[in-house]
Amino acid sequence: TLTYSGIPITNLNPPSNLLAPGSTSVALSFNTAQPTSCKYSVGTLQNYGSMKPFDSGPAATIHQGIVAGLSPSPSVLNNVSIRCASNSDYVATLKYRAVATPSATFPRIGSIWWGPYIYGSKPDQAGKIQLYLGAAFSPQQALSLRAANPNVLILPAVNAKETVDYNSPPNVPDGYFLRDTQGNKIPNWPTPGDFVLNLTKPEVAEFIAQYAYQVLVESDLAFDGIFFDNVDTTISGMTADVFGNPVQIDANGDGLPDDPAKLDAAWASGVYHLIDTFRRLVPYGFMSGHLPADPSSLTAFNGNSLNGDVIKVREEQESFGAFWGTYQAWLNQGKSPPITLVQSSPPLQIAYGYGFFPLSTTLPATALFGQTFYPNMRFGLAAALMNDGFSVYDFGDTSAGVNWWYDEYEFNLGR
Repeated sequence: TLTYSGIPITNLNPPSNLLAPGSTSVALSFNTAQPTSCKYSVGTLQNYGSMKPFDSGPAATIHQGIVAGLSPSPSVLNNVSIRCASNSDYVATLKYRAVATPSATFPRIGSIWWGPYIYGSKPDQAGKIQLYLGAAFSPQQALSLRAANPNVLILPAVNAKETVDYNSPPNVPDGYFLRDTQGNKIPNWPTPGDFVLNLTKPEVAEFIAQYAYQVLVESDLAFDGIFFDNVDTTISGMTADVFGNPVQIDANGDGLPDDPAKLDAAWASGVYHLIDTFRRLVPYGFMSGHLPADPSSLTAFNGNSLNGDVIKVREEQESFGAFWGTYQAWLNQGKSPPITLVQSSPPLQIAYGYGFFPLSTTLPATALFGQTFYPNMRFGLAAALMNDGFSVYDFGDTSAGVNWWYDEYEFNLGR
């Protein structure tokens, strides 16, 4: 007769995760089903007798101790095994990796969205880029890039408010969607299945945050954090869906249009609950995104992607002072270390005047003109160099994969 006494080791904390840069140990706690003593090994799984003692003192069910001997290299995934004397054949496994710190050499060149295209078309160039935001790399591609540059930072995208097919949770419960007064889900992108989530519900915010954590864990911690796209702290301004159909939001499900002020307050609370939940789940991972100009964002995020600002300055649609204040705030007040990206592009008429897929409608000569419009490229690069930011010059925040590279990027401007 066999008696089941429960899982021998439970409540491992922290679970598999990213660690602070340079970490060589982690403080771990867990519970056992019965009083016992426990041991651990790092790297190769060993038998119980060959492992290192985890905690001292008499046999107990609550265990706290230090797992030492971890590699601080961002290129190394540390495999930790835990065994206990009471059930020495049972092994609890954990994985930890110390994140990199941004490279100290300048200029710092970044990329947003189009990392896989660059990796496939110009792999040597891909190895020179120091920050990838929203890049849909496979874990194997991420490891390849880290082999070329151990300090590279790679943040895949998670959409903070809707179910786009490439960076959103699968199998979303039906009750998690935002609906209008007719009970219909609200599409925000023409892709089938894309609908806005109801972030006025705390459980929805936690669902997205947990999904973002799973993206990291299921990659074997190949990535360094998450780029949260579409972080909006208000929603009442959505009066039409992506197809132009009028929308009256009913987030609380009473069949009536929501009061805009109350709706926005509940929505903002949910957005920051998402952010705070993810930060608790992944305290040492990097966070960036497309973020609102809201000081509350600064405390949790390492940086923002400033897309379009420097071009609007060039074309006198925005003051340099406005851009400068935002840029400095992210570099000086955001969570350290900062990773703000300054995205520049060809003139707005070219970058944003041909729809969301500009390369499908522009003439090759027009695209070449944009690629070689050096005043905009140099202005964006110089602006980024006025603090510790990263710079990218591409077609802007549209669906246009390019792999442009410039002589200025090759100059070693020191530390």
